[in-house]
Amino acid sequence: MRDLLADVGGASFRRLPSLEAAQSDPHGIAVLEGDDGGTVYAVVPAREAGCSLGALQQLLVDLDERVWPHNPPNMRHLYFESRREGEAVPGGMGGGLVAAGVWLHPEVARLGLTDAVLDVIAGKRARVGDP
Repeated sequence: MRDLLADVGGASFRRLPSLEAAQSDPHGIAVLEGDDGGTVYAVVPAREAGCSLGALQQLLVDLDERVWPHNPPNMRHLYFESRREGEAVPGGMGGGLVAAGVWLHPEVARLGLTDAVLDVIAGKRARVGDP
């Protein structure tokens, strides 16, 4: 889905194989999406990820179970890409954006999860439900 949307929108990007590769790339990002690309939950500049790959994967599960609780797990995805700040990240429900900091879908804020999500990304907590 991401490749198709990028082709339609004329965007160019480079997939990266891992979190480490994204952290080594000056434009590396992590994209957390659900509903098979129907919702981009977060776009994280990889250099800002103070958490482990496992924590990012768990964050994706936690977000997906709250936003799309009846979707099967194989509809959620974590991607690593190289995109410049200001570029759109294609996806449903408005897609996402590569920002100077972490970009979160408005639904994350509506659910009251912004601070918890940012804490997980920063490595301050293991998952959204933790204190």
